[in-house]
Amino acid sequence: MRRLTVPLGAALTLALSGCWISEQPLMPDAAKDMPQLADRYLERNSDGTDAGLALVEPLDGEIRLTLEHGTESKQVYWLRFDWLFDNWYLVQATPEGEDNRNKMSFFRLLRRQEAQWLEFDPECGDDLAQLAGVERSGGDCMFTDYASVVAAATSEARKIDESDGAAGEFSGSYVPDIPSR
Repeated sequence: MRRLTVPLGAALTLALSGCWISEQPLMPDAAKDMPQLADRYLERNSDGTDAGLALVEPLDGEIRLTLEHGTESKQVYWLRFDWLFDNWYLVQATPEGEDNRNKMSFFRLLRRQEAQWLEFDPECGDDLAQLAGVERSGGDCMFTDYASVVAAATSEARKIDESDGAAGEFSGSYVPDIPSR
């Protein structure tokens, strides 16, 4: 899976063994939720080590995420959240930039756990690849419509819940960065 050193990973850098992608943003305005978000998060790897800083800015009904990994590395994404059920959200992350504003988007699963967000890398297994609107290329799921993304995300989140987290690949978390006073 390609890690969108986001999620909020979201999402979500792009280099692991499979991911959920679309050639353009798919999440419609009607599906979009605006969860309460802190403005700064510490991004943590799955082993608990610090990965960087995530800055969240709600702007005109959208969410802009800037990931900082040291002084040389900065990535910016436009995020859209869709509440699935319980504490589960589907996140669409679209890299910022004129050349990608209406092109490739990535999808992540996030579970809110108190003030932090847990990110899960969705797999592209045979069951998902057989859904209408999904094409598998290598380990990636390429989605052509939003209904197929929601169906896949809901299925994967339920599998993770039923297995107490063992069914999904936990890839990291986002913990609010509260400045000390």
